[in-house]
Amino acid sequence: MKILLHCDEYDPRHVPIAIRMSVFSQVFRQKGHEVQVLTGAQRLGDGLQPAPEATYCPLIPLETKSTVMRMLNQLSFGVTSFLKSFGLGAFDVVLSSSPPVLAGIFGMQDPEAFAEGCGRIGTTMPTTVEALARFCAQTLHTGVKYVNGAKPVTCLAEVSGAGGSYLQEAVDAGADCLVTGEAAHHIALLAKQKGVGLVVAGHWGTEHGIADVLAAHIASSFPALTVRHAAADRDPYSYLL
Repeated sequence: MKILLHCDEYDPRHVPIAIRMSVFSQVFRQKGHEVQVLTGAQRLGDGLQPAPEATYCPLIPLETKSTVMRMLNQLSFGVTSFLKSFGLGAFDVVLSSSPPVLAGIFGMQDPEAFAEGCGRIGTTMPTTVEALARFCAQTLHTGVKYVNGAKPVTCLAEVSGAGGSYLQEAVDAGADCLVTGEAAHHIALLAKQKGVGLVVAGHWGTEHGIADVLAAHIASSFPALTVRHAAADRDPYSYLL
């Protein structure tokens, strides 16, 4: 299978999305797939060596973290990567890390550490709490419930598992919505009181997706080990439709 990874950051940049997409690339290639990468050339000249599988696209530099500069940076990646794509041919699968550019709804720009390093918070293209909840339901295939916020979501916080207790931290950091796996009743009441969104997408549902990525990362770091995602990793709950 021929796979294209579309991401504004990639190896050798050492930022979360670049590391994540590099792991995906490695896993796909280990499984025998042909992988090409279309990515941004953000500060690539700082003594960093480009990855051979990647095509680097020029971007408007992200000099500041203002909304305008972020939008210009992402827009430039959307335009230049679109133009570069004409020379790459056809692909069976395209995996993108930049859904705000490509009409997704859950993209997060310049994510920062949140919830004691267990989560992240960042800006998104404007969306709604309901749209985020539907996205989680369709992607994670678990029971999802939500508390609607009082305004559109442009700053999103997320932490997997039982992260409801971080709602106040998310509010203090300027988030319009928190996506997590579990939240107590009083946390839902607090979200309602504060006028912020809360999406509760299931403890297992928000955590199990990282297991394959983590297994691949461990396997690449310790080649002598055989690392697998345990078959016993299943949601203990059954859901009524």
